[in-house]
Amino acid sequence: RWLYKNYLGPDHAAIAVYKTKHSGDSFDSHGNHDLLPPYENGDSNYPLGRILHGSGILKETKEFYKAQLLQGPPYVVQSDWLYVGHVDEFLSYVPADTPRGWKLLISSPRLSREMLTSLSDAGKGDLIVHEGKQWINFDTGNYFDADITVDALLADPIRLEASQDAQAMIDQEVEKIMDEVGLTADEVIEMPNLFDQVDLGSSAYKVAYQPGTVNMLVFGDYVVIPKPFGPKDGGEDVYEKDLQDRLGTAVNKLGSDGKGLKVYFTDDWDTYHRLDGEVHCGSNPETMVAPYTTGINWWETGR
Repeated sequence: RWLYKNYLGPDHAAIAVYKTKHSGDSFDSHGNHDLLPPYENGDSNYPLGRILHGSGILKETKEFYKAQLLQGPPYVVQSDWLYVGHVDEFLSYVPADTPRGWKLLISSPRLSREMLTSLSDAGKGDLIVHEGKQWINFDTGNYFDADITVDALLADPIRLEASQDAQAMIDQEVEKIMDEVGLTADEVIEMPNLFDQVDLGSSAYKVAYQPGTVNMLVFGDYVVIPKPFGPKDGGEDVYEKDLQDRLGTAVNKLGSDGKGLKVYFTDDWDTYHRLDGEVHCGSNPETMVAPYTTGINWWETGR
């Protein structure tokens, strides 16, 4: 009703696919629906990008996507290994000054563990992760401290095993995307975070333990990343420094001019992270994926 009242107008449309109110589930949320930026690979050519979605979406939505010939057929990634089940939990995209014009960002438990291990090896295992933050026990409604030392986290078998399992799934999906799009290794950038495990009956699902830094907002050359609350070495968050060094400088040719992105960190711990989401779950602007130019109508471009 909000869309019909506030959104409809010239060049704006809305479609409802639910036959029964509240019949969807988490797979149907916006974080599980995305768009690969424009690419060309062999006979595949998607000048206005290609629809991408994860597991389990409604049959009606699948059919709607399949009918979008300009940006279809959709590319499907497996997301049902995640507790929330959304593709934005392990991938996103940013502009780059390269022939393709963008690079793929992926969640990387491997990188996070390497960073923590490096601190521990340097005798800094007593530094605090998630300092000053709290979790919620949803059964009791009580809060408890999220603080944990680097060494204690590296000795946590549940989170390390969950992260290892998540890494295997991410590697599998990223390899498929690289092959489909034709991405090279230097077009894939790792974003550090560890995963936790949620057991439901006989099934185990993965969810971000550290704030999912890949689950970000992208506004052209500006990116808003969940504040990672990593250990502070010399007063500086090691995760923020790493991301600023690799995303905010010219080292990876990111940004429209290749000089780096404008990187901002936002505290979404209370509002999203400890509720199993991040900033991209609250808003889904895809501002870089439609390279329109004056005088060109999307319905006339073809493929």
